[in-house]
Amino acid sequence: MTSALAARFPLINLLLTKRLAQVAWCAAALVLAVNAAMFTHAAATSTDYITGYGPAIGGDFVAFHTAAKAAASGEAAGAYDAEKFAGRISAAFPTGGDIRLSWQYPPTMLALIAWLALLPYLVAYGSWAFAGGAIYLAGLRPLLSNRLALFAVLASPAAMQAFITGQTGLLTGGLLALAAWNADRRPVLAGLAAGILTFKPQLGLLIPVAFAAAGAWRAFAIAAITALLLCAATTLALGVEVWRAFFAAIAEHSGRMQSDVFPFEKLVSVYGGAVMVGAPFGAAMAAQAAASLFLAGSTWIFWRRVKAPDLRLAALCAAALLAAPNAFYYELTLVLPALLVVARRGVEGGWLRGERPFLAALWIAPMTVLSFGEQPGPPVGFLAAACALALVVRRSMKS
Repeated sequence: MTSALAARFPLINLLLTKRLAQVAWCAAALVLAVNAAMFTHAAATSTDYITGYGPAIGGDFVAFHTAAKAAASGEAAGAYDAEKFAGRISAAFPTGGDIRLSWQYPPTMLALIAWLALLPYLVAYGSWAFAGGAIYLAGLRPLLSNRLALFAVLASPAAMQAFITGQTGLLTGGLLALAAWNADRRPVLAGLAAGILTFKPQLGLLIPVAFAAAGAWRAFAIAAITALLLCAATTLALGVEVWRAFFAAIAEHSGRMQSDVFPFEKLVSVYGGAVMVGAPFGAAMAAQAAASLFLAGSTWIFWRRVKAPDLRLAALCAAALLAAPNAFYYELTLVLPALLVVARRGVEGGWLRGERPFLAALWIAPMTVLSFGEQPGPPVGFLAAACALALVVRRSMKS
């Protein structure tokens, strides 16, 4: 089969075998250049931070900066009131029209981002992006075996989406990677990373399962203590009322996730994928619950049987996306560790059949998640996460 394809398409065979590294460099450079050019143009032609495309520079970072200012002014609970929050955004960005963003992060997130209120908007956005990128690269550092791997991460559509949207994808990806890689070797660091990640608890659902399966009880305990201390410090700083407001906002948000106005095309979870292909909300949520339970059991088995830390990290990151009912497209940064692990093992020990084209497709996939506009399209994000997990499991069976 391979020889027949090589004979029929010699140029493609040459590029994907003998010249694969050069092709990867060129593809990454092209994607980075396109994204950088689009972002630069949007920023340069913006008016009062509002771009010609509609969103502000930094996208959803508007919500983070606004929430930080609300907490700093003693009105943390008001961040969870949708109308008050929209009013704050409109006051800060009067030329932005009706920017309908809400705040559903736990109050601990307000404590973690309080420093943003001290900075002007653009400085805060740049600092936020830099901090998230630094933590992300720190988490992926054990997997970055050469300059090409580093460049592929920096230029990846997943990382670009997280940067452009001003969202938490880089931060959450880095924390989850740090927790997974260091569970055995540096339990204090792993526990701290897992404890801080509770600001987005849905992405950490499988961490206790993984830690327990590996017998990483020190990391488990430190994660629990970190989370409790963070909650206690937040309560002391912001009061009890902020927690009541948070739970009320979450209940309201859960209702929106079962309405036709929710942006399901932005989800990468089983729930989002099921709704995208036409499943009723109840059936989609049942599928999500079943998938989450299956992934929890599979994570337990995987972390018990597989000792290689890179495979453990990659599997946990990919599974975390599928286990969370409301994981979004800007969190496809969690797919990159899986791609890095499979690529490195392919280069060092030989490629398995079909790995290279799948890696290329999954690397580029985040660019296509939102390309269908108002028309329902395939659940690209969900398929990317599922395929990444499948590649890691397949690799582990060959190790």
